[in-house]
Amino acid sequence: MPHWAYYPYHLFWQLVDGLFPPQCVGCGQRGARWCPACQQQVEPLPPAPLCARCGYPLATEQTACPVCAHGPGQWAFDQARAWAWYRGMTRRVLLALKYGRNLALGETLARRVAAWARGLPWPKGCMVPVPLAPARLKARGYNQVALVARPLAWLLEMPYCPDALSRRDGPSQVGMQWAQRWANVRRAFRAVARLVRGRVVWLVDDVMTTGATLHAAARALKQAGAHAVYALTWARVPRHAPGRTPVPPPTLAISRS
Repeated sequence: MPHWAYYPYHLFWQLVDGLFPPQCVGCGQRGARWCPACQQQVEPLPPAPLCARCGYPLATEQTACPVCAHGPGQWAFDQARAWAWYRGMTRRVLLALKYGRNLALGETLARRVAAWARGLPWPKGCMVPVPLAPARLKARGYNQVALVARPLAWLLEMPYCPDALSRRDGPSQVGMQWAQRWANVRRAFRAVARLVRGRVVWLVDDVMTTGATLHAAARALKQAGAHAVYALTWARVPRHAPGRTPVPPPTLAISRS
């Protein structure tokens, strides 16, 4: 997708800001959706050392974190990387986008994520956002992931393929423990083979918590013939957060059936 396709979208939001002056999501300052000072409060993940597979930061020069070392081939995606920790300012921005109907933040966040994503050593492919279940999409009215993924695809000059993946209705992942998350999304996704067969896919979501959603979505894409699936998220939940288990149940993580 050509880079110039982003500019009409950017102009649209500039016109909206001119008609309805925004307030910073962080400090409330008028005139900016997310002011530069608040953007500086984001805590990016360190560039290295990272787990080669899931991208979680490591304390030493290892190749795999405890989760990925737990069993070979447990992830359906080839690699996963996240831009920032899901806490503080990043959490505030994502919650405002997801639940606060602050739709313009999608374009602002896409610019920040694009600057980081250009440094990823992944081959270009089609960009596929993790979809919402139909009932949740109807209730919310929009997919917050798509609000970032579409301009991100334009900025990275990649095809945007929102119809490549669908999701059945089911319980929300919010508040679930590790094993519950894996079981809940086990067969939640279906991919369209004609859109992904033989292609590299950048699978994008807002937050990686246990990796269950990304694994299930990547599994569906691989079953539909995707050549490779790289999982990109704006944020990553620390594994030491309250209620988080450091190692997933192997019977759920490794299973491909």
